[in-house]
Amino acid sequence: MFESPHRLRAALRDMEEVCGPERELTFARELSKRFEQIHTVPLGQALGWLDEDSHREQGEFVLILHDAVREVDEDAPALDATTERWMKALLEQVSLRDAARIASRATGIPRDVLYAWGLANSPKD
Repeated sequence: MFESPHRLRAALRDMEEVCGPERELTFARELSKRFEQIHTVPLGQALGWLDEDSHREQGEFVLILHDAVREVDEDAPALDATTERWMKALLEQVSLRDAARIASRATGIPRDVLYAWGLANSPKD
């Protein structure tokens, strides 16, 4: 996103409040100019990084908010994004057993792999 220097601090505080202090942010300042600067920090350290040098708040900014890190169940088999979407959609309509069977036929992924993924990714009660 583009941000002006006079709104930068407020935007950073809002992003940290919504996304948390661990989320990565990349500052891209004065792109394609003599004083171009690119720096990545966790949101919780963004204001501190700006405070280290008064010149850092000058110029044009592009802020790149990185994807959130998902907690991964190490025992769960990894599926591609499309197969995950199919499994989630199937699980809204049919049992895990049937979802694994249908998805296995459609994707060629072994049924037991899909079933294990469903077990690992089902809501915990």
